[in-house]
Order: sequence, then C-alpha cells, then structure tokens
Amino acid sequence: MCPLDHSPVRWTDRAWLGFCFIASSIYCLLTASSIGATFDEPLDLRAAMHFWHTGSMAPLLNMGAMPLPCLVCTFPVFIAECLRGEPFNTWTDFHDFLPMARAMTLLFWWVLLLYSWKIARTIGGRWAGFLTVGVITVEPTLLAHASLATKDIAFTACFLAFAFHYQNGRDKSWRLRVLLPAVLFAVSLLAKASALSFAPICMIVIELDRREKWSARWIRSFITESIQIATIGLTIACLFCWSDWKAEPSFVEWAHSLPDGSQREGMSWVAENLRIFSNAGVGLAYQIKHNMKGHSAFILGHDYPRAVWFYFPIALSMKMTLPVLIASLSMLSISRKLFANWVSLSALALLVFSFQCRVQIGVRLVFPLMVFLIIATCAALTNYARHSPALRRNGIIFASILMLAWMSISTVRIFPHGLTFVNEVWGGSENAYRVISDSNYDWAQGLPELKQWRDDNGVTSLKAWYFGTDPAIFEVAGGSQQVQDWNLKSVDEFLDRVKGNYFAVNTTQLYGSYTFRPDLRMVVEFLRMTPPIARTTTFIIYDFREVRSVVTSGTSAVPPGRASE
Repeated sequence: MCPLDHSPVRWTDRAWLGFCFIASSIYCLLTASSIGATFDEPLDLRAAMHFWHTGSMAPLLNMGAMPLPCLVCTFPVFIAECLRGEPFNTWTDFHDFLPMARAMTLLFWWVLLLYSWKIARTIGGRWAGFLTVGVITVEPTLLAHASLATKDIAFTACFLAFAFHYQNGRDKSWRLRVLLPAVLFAVSLLAKASALSFAPICMIVIELDRREKWSARWIRSFITESIQIATIGLTIACLFCWSDWKAEPSFVEWAHSLPDGSQREGMSWVAENLRIFSNAGVGLAYQIKHNMKGHSAFILGHDYPRAVWFYFPIALSMKMTLPVLIASLSMLSISRKLFANWVSLSALALLVFSFQCRVQIGVRLVFPLMVFLIIATCAALTNYARHSPALRRNGIIFASILMLAWMSISTVRIFPHGLTFVNEVWGGSENAYRVISDSNYDWAQGLPELKQWRDDNGVTSLKAWYFGTDPAIFEVAGGSQQVQDWNLKSVDEFLDRVKGNYFAVNTTQLYGSYTFRPDLRMVVEFLRMTPPIARTTTFIIYDFREVRSVVTSGTSAVPPGRASE
C-alpha cells in the first residue's frame, strides 16, 4: 500500500493541467471535424434526441446503451433546437449537430485527465501526476475516442472518479466511505453497464491492498458496505432512467408462446400487467445477455466465430504506444515493488477479467485497464527516479522527455486517423487492417475521405459495401450495398450487381469477423484476391466498370488497365 501524497497543488500543476486540457481539446476538435461518424454515433444520438423530444429513454435502453453520455452529448443540440424554434431532423441534419455532440465528450475527457492526475499523485507524488497527464494527453487511441460522441471515454472518466473516491474514503466518514462512492458508482453505471463488473473488481483490489491481514470483522464490514454501495447506486440509476410504464413486448410475446395451461395464463397476465418498462434494468440486462451470448472476433489476421481469451492482451499490445509498453516492461523487470499498489493491481485484475470477456470489438471496452497501466507506469518511473543516484535520475528524466516526444510525434503523424493507430512493433497503421479491425481501426468513420477520393478522381459511378450507419453514405455512394441481403450463389451474381461501377469496401468488411456466411465469405475471398485500383485509410476501392475475365473457381478478376500475371 502506498501512502497518500498530500503535498499542496502549486500553480505549475494547474498550468500543466490547463495546457494539457487545451492542447488535447484542440486536437480532439480538429479530429472530430475531419472524420465521419462511427458505427455507434448515429444510433446513439438519434435515440438520445428521442428522449429530449418525448422524455422516453426506451430507444437507448432497448439497445443496451446507458443514457448519461448520450444525453450529455445531445444536450446542446436540444438547446440549439429550442433557440431555432424547430427540431433537427436526426437523419438529414445529422452532420449539422454532430460537431456539437462530439465537443461535449471533452467534459468527460477533462474529468479523465483530472482524476488520472489525482490518482497518480497519490501513488507516485507530484511528478507522477505531471508525467501521467502528459502521457495520456498524447496517447493517440485515447485522443481518438475523446473526439467522438461515444460512451467509452465517458465511462472511463466516471470509473476513475469512483475508484479514486472509494480508495480515498476508506478510513473516513460514512458519507465519504459509502455514500459518495455509491453516487459515483451510479454515475459510472449510467455511463456504461461495464461498471457492474469493473467496480466490484476494483473495490476488492483496493481492500486487499489496504489490509495486511484479514479478519472476520473486516470481511463483514466490507460486504455490508459493498451491498450499501451497490443498492444505493442501482437505485439512483433506476430513478434516473425512470420508466415509460408500459408492458415489455418481448416479455408478452414469450408468455403467449408458452404451452396452453395455467402457467401460460398466469405469465401472460403478469407480462401484460407488469407495466414497468423500459427501465435501467432493460439496458443492463441487454448488456449482460450480449456478453453471455458473445461475439465473433478478428485478431492477428484471423476471424473467429467466438471470443478468444488472448484478444485484449494482443489488441492492447498493438494499440498502446510503444514508449508506454517499453516503460511498463522496464519498470516491471527492475522491481515489482514499484508496481505494488492498488492501481497496478487493478490493471492486472482487469486484464485477467478480460480473458473471459466475450464481446471483443475494440480496446475501448477496457480503457480503464489502459489508463490504470499508464498511471502505474508513470508512478513507478518517478518513484524509481526519486530513489536513484543523480546520474541515473537524470537519465530517467531524459527518457521520460523522450517518451513524451515519441508519443507526440506518433499522435501528430496519425492525425486525424487516430482510430487506426497501431504501434511500430506491429508494423504501424498503414496496413494494420489486415491484423485488427472494428473500432480498433475501421469503425465506419471514413466516408469523408472516400467522398474526397471520389471528387478528386471525378468518379460518378461509385457503390460501397459500407460498415456503418452514417446517413452520409447516401450522398457519397447513393446508399450502402447490403451484400448480406443479396443471397448470392456465385461470384458472377456479385459482379452483375456491381458491374459498371467503382466498388468501395470497408476494411472491417474485408478483414473482419462479420462474414462467416458462405456467400459473404465467397465475396470476401474474391475481393481479397482482386487487385484494387485505390485505397483510402479505411476503404479498399475496385474498378468493376469493365471486367475482362473472372475466374470464379480460381483466383481473381482482372479490372481494366491491369494485365494478368
């Protein structure tokens, strides 16, 4: 257990925080204005605007989206509607209000930076806080998601606040020991259902870190207070989400599907009269069911029909900047005692927990782990420097400056495509779509770049197999080609659909885990073997205006201007 650092906050601390707030915010705003909507944003924001128009959170909760981040992001949109005197059309006006929604994520980003700084100070002192904030400010993956109107940065910020105040309040009054953590648990839960798992893990780790020996009294106290925190937190979350006081259609349908008899009559009466939906429980149940059911995964160039235990360790090794990984391994090899604190242990516990996570669509799902690792590494680095001779201390300072410079260069070079960042060990970002996909690389954000390519090349006949929900697809390519709805029997049928056009395919469709059906696999294998004529960051583009030959049983199609080899 590390003692708390109660050193006073100096003007230099505030100045550094302010600089990091401003610099990272500018980067995020510029990124937000340069990339298209991700898969989740149109769905979440449209559902959130439904709440502002009707007072119902049902569309959000029914798709498992906890409401807090979405409502915060769309609040200025609602204010703008009030000022203009008419509502936005959430389809045709989507790109008019998307920048406002994305800018609101910066509120959560600032909270994340603030609590990262606070936590780092408690375990590593003032300079650990300095270094931690600097590193997070130039971590491209975190910055990329802070540029979006999504839930992952919001949840991470709320969860850090919960963890800090839970740890800091263990020896204080009931209000600080139980009530405040309970409120912050509710806030975390309203940001994302992951709090149901992450919060208990963190609480147990903090208690184990604080106690040198166990006792029956301590265990009873911990269990009692944990139940109080959970009960108060869940109650607040349920009250916030409230209810439409309607029956749940799926529950009614299930009850009516039961065999004839008293059980069917009784359950049908309950289903029709239990008018408490939709509520927070619906959103939480959806996410629990989603994780139990699982998801296909794509990692290391292979698609798996089910989750694989090594997904998150490998994905983190790709998506985190190399200086942080090197520093983490170096400090761990020098002295494990430097990592002996609740932050590093929480990161380890969350990593072990990730082995059984069945929804594997991006490192964004384990951002708290990522931030905890950064905090623990920076604290270990500064603690090691503090107890080192002057020469070694100067070397560590130089290495820290070099680390920030390296990360800054990586962040600037990848702009505005931070979502695609993959570190140098894995070959960089250029062709990383072959080994990783979904929100780790192509989350459907590439339509503006595809439109720019179309306009620059004077293309008038473009079709796209688009992985996303951005309404801009209708402007760029006349709508998305839903190959999954074509029920193709051969490659020739596919070519009949796309002939006479350029054809753009999202890298997540081409190298991802969404094409296990035989007909889709046939199209994907054909496209992988067909030479493209161009590429944007997240689209592979083919020329099917004239196809000289197609070897449907063999290897490739030969577009015009390409000689077969």
